[in-house]
Amino acid sequence: MVLIDEYLGLQEKYEKKYGPKTIVLYECGQFFEIYGVENETEKLGKIYEIADITNLSVSKRNNKYNPVCKKNPLMAGFPNHAFEKWKNILLSHNYTVIKIEQDGHGTKDPVRKVTEIVSPGINMESNNYTNNLISIYLEEINTTLENILYAGISIIDITTGENHIYEIKSDKNDNNYVLDEIFRCIQSYNPSEIIINTENLKMKRETIIKYLEIEGRIVHYDNYLDSHYLLENKYKIPFLEKIFPKQTMIGIIDYLDLGTIYWGLSSYIYLLQFSYEHNESILNKLIKPRIWDTTDYLMLSYDSINQLNIIPNKNLQLNTKYDSLLNLLDMTSTSLGKRLLKHSLVNPTINIDELEKRYNLIDCLRQKVNVDYLYLDIENMLEKVFDIEKLHRRMTIGLLNPASFSNLDISYRFITKLFNLIKDVENPHLNKILPDSKHIDNFNLFIKDYNSKLNLDIINGCTLNNIKKSIFTKGSYDPIDALQNKIDNCYLFFNTLGDHLSSILDIKTGSIELKDSDRDGFHYNLTKKRGQALKTKLANTVIKITVNNKVIVVDPTTIEYKTSSSITKLFSPEIKNCSEQLNFYQLKMMKLCTEQFKLLLNEYDEKYGDSLKYIVKFIAYLDYIKSCAKVSILYGYSKPIIDDKYGKSYIDSKNLRHPIIEKIHTDVEYVPNDVDLGNNTSGVLLYGVNAVGKSSYMKSVGLSIVMAQAGMYVPAESFRYYPYKYIFTRISGNDNIFKGQSTFAVEMSELRSIIKRADSRSLILGDELCSGTETVSGLSIVAAGVITLEKLKSSFIFATHLHQLSSMEEITVLDKIKNFHMETIYNEAEKKIIYNRRLKEGSGNAIYGLEVARAMNLDPSFISLANSIRKKILNIDEKIIPKKTSAYNSQIIIDTCKICLKECEEIHHIKPQCIADDNNIIEGHSKNIKHNLIQLCHDCHQKVENGDLEISGYVQTSSGIEVRTKNLTKNEVVDKKKSKKKYNSEQIDIIRDYAIKSNNNLSKSKKLLELEKNLKVSVSIIKKIWSDEY
Repeated sequence: MVLIDEYLGLQEKYEKKYGPKTIVLYECGQFFEIYGVENETEKLGKIYEIADITNLSVSKRNNKYNPVCKKNPLMAGFPNHAFEKWKNILLSHNYTVIKIEQDGHGTKDPVRKVTEIVSPGINMESNNYTNNLISIYLEEINTTLENILYAGISIIDITTGENHIYEIKSDKNDNNYVLDEIFRCIQSYNPSEIIINTENLKMKRETIIKYLEIEGRIVHYDNYLDSHYLLENKYKIPFLEKIFPKQTMIGIIDYLDLGTIYWGLSSYIYLLQFSYEHNESILNKLIKPRIWDTTDYLMLSYDSINQLNIIPNKNLQLNTKYDSLLNLLDMTSTSLGKRLLKHSLVNPTINIDELEKRYNLIDCLRQKVNVDYLYLDIENMLEKVFDIEKLHRRMTIGLLNPASFSNLDISYRFITKLFNLIKDVENPHLNKILPDSKHIDNFNLFIKDYNSKLNLDIINGCTLNNIKKSIFTKGSYDPIDALQNKIDNCYLFFNTLGDHLSSILDIKTGSIELKDSDRDGFHYNLTKKRGQALKTKLANTVIKITVNNKVIVVDPTTIEYKTSSSITKLFSPEIKNCSEQLNFYQLKMMKLCTEQFKLLLNEYDEKYGDSLKYIVKFIAYLDYIKSCAKVSILYGYSKPIIDDKYGKSYIDSKNLRHPIIEKIHTDVEYVPNDVDLGNNTSGVLLYGVNAVGKSSYMKSVGLSIVMAQAGMYVPAESFRYYPYKYIFTRISGNDNIFKGQSTFAVEMSELRSIIKRADSRSLILGDELCSGTETVSGLSIVAAGVITLEKLKSSFIFATHLHQLSSMEEITVLDKIKNFHMETIYNEAEKKIIYNRRLKEGSGNAIYGLEVARAMNLDPSFISLANSIRKKILNIDEKIIPKKTSAYNSQIIIDTCKICLKECEEIHHIKPQCIADDNNIIEGHSKNIKHNLIQLCHDCHQKVENGDLEISGYVQTSSGIEVRTKNLTKNEVVDKKKSKKKYNSEQIDIIRDYAIKSNNNLSKSKKLLELEKNLKVSVSIIKKIWSDEY
């Protein structure tokens, strides 16, 4: 077959299977190439599309032959050694890459085959802390009474091997339940790719895609329509047996606990098949799937994850680091802890024993040992731990590089220190989370084992493709030792000859450099001048050197000099012969070491793999608890108290805050409010003007429950509760353009689902329900919802503008339904609305629109007319707004800069906050005392921060209080910065040495310096020292 026909056939085949964003990379000689034909009559392939993304040059295969056609196609390509670079570029643009390699180089008509299919979801090299692939199987079964929708959901994290299965079915009165649960799973796991397969489904593909809001994701829909045989027992049983070699006599499906979940198993089979097609090593020694049991968790229904901003929303581009609860609370030090943190937030628990365990552990890490909090000592060690879970998975499937093993070694050394630290603390709660002693002993045996076999200094920076000398300790493997001796002898010849030539020129050893290149092999490099001098001196001289007691003679007349503009390269038959031998030995060494290393990895996985899983769980859990402890101290959170005094779910909290809003809106102090919900008050009808904080209050309640049931401390003065089982939210009030539904249609759909699913352990948060319809209908529907939820004994908060609700007889007779409002005041003199944001009893005054209209400077006569109408039915209270003061100290008025009298933009601490103690005290005074704060404009603040302006404080004079300042010269600024250098010259030299030791790896150097030299240095400082910028 002609090459271009074969290529285009493969491109068409895989494009049909994996979608239009698929590209075949075809190895031809030393290059991977892409082909295409684009002329006036035909367009074949994707060459220009890919060239635009990769910036590869496009040319004709034969430039002398002008027309572009199949005989002379367009082509682009790159060297095969650079495959990873271009693969990653294509993956970043969501392409599936089909890698086709040839079986040999330099042979005629090589055989080519697909060796790898990699896509964003099947990328084992991903640097993301998770890389999930989701498989969904939907089947509709028709009965005489109803149609039932069943779904199986399977998830695998490609990089760790963790995988789960979940099965659900629709309720005859709740048709949306299945799709809502799938939507929730997609939000929780944020998959890189989604596989959807259906059977007998009436719902159209477009409807499902829109409902799940996955238009912008990579979706493979019904790719296996012609492969239903995959679900037949005669296929799936041997398929599963191949992936999970069982250790018992029971059948494979029972062994995997999949006998009762047909639809879950079906989704799992498609997940495994898809993974196998891409890269069969993904399924090597795969962990048994975990069957997801929702009975242990607080269920965040439908879109609660997004509506409460629990994790970042891909559809929202927010310009803040606190774009979600996850990013706000993430003070983990490892990827393992980060994965557990996310899992805990999207899957909070109802297990009281587990919650109490977490609260007690956080309390332990908040205690001080000597001077510092215990969490700081633990954090210092966790920061040096790499993603050992991913590395262990790569060890299990035999893809771990030697250099990555050195990362494991560094991690293990700090983990050992963590074990010792926890044992020394002697806290019973902490000791309980340590792995069993048998696993710790096995872990220590592993460390001893690999230290005896692996040369850890050599494997650093060494991949399986660039091994050139033994990576094992001497005496571990005789054939490798023998081969290493031959390699050493070759280098001994080169070094001896190089030293001899240097002595002839009477120059220092090393001035004649030994070099190696693909084109020239091993040779010597020296300057053009020295090359000429050496040639002259060797004219009548015979070179004799002794290597291993053997005399080697080099005839000067056979030496070849290749001179460029400034460099002379030196060759000879002896050099060439030794170069060829050395290349042969090194290739053989790479093969032997690779084979032995993979055997060793397999041996280690068999002997120590189970114990390493417990080490991973320990590090993830400890890092999670450490993060929670740190957050609780830095953010001022308190410990929740679980109390079952009412026999149902409830929340009773004082001064509860919204964790995200209080961090992103810091101009004005956040106003906390109390919550009493689920006991004396079943439901709250919450009133207030727009932007007064009704939604924020509701979200603060929802988020605090999520945090408490994730085992965290919460943003409140006190927090007593009993765990909820469900949270339902209806907070976003926009029309759903993606699902083609209006606001009212969405509200009714969600309200129906809530009423069908709610019970006494449910918390419902609703914002502006029925805002999409007229008032009478809205009142009727909301009132019916309130009455229904009260009967179900659910806890709920409904924010509303429907004031008539508060006086409806059907509502007023319900003792446990309370009316509250968020207080606002209109200042007549200043024409301003003051948002007090305090929760007050009663529905408040229905003055919203008019007061906002006043503040927006609408025509006074218009306002007067509206006001005369309003006064017939309302009484208005008016209060005065205070001047704007600093959040640090209410005595500081934010008016003008104390230096230049421009508008104040910053409140600056004269004595910096960083020198305050744990109680925020500096030299006996609060850091926020009035005399330590000064109002500055942006420019003056920058001068202070840059060191150009020095502020020493306030001084009393006969003319009053003045600020003492000094403008520093450039020399004074430099001297001031020099005096602050943390590291002396000896330490700087040590740090420089680690550039070589760590193979210029900044992160690894940071960890090794602390581990081996007890030097704590930041990556940025190391970088400055290495580049002589410190």
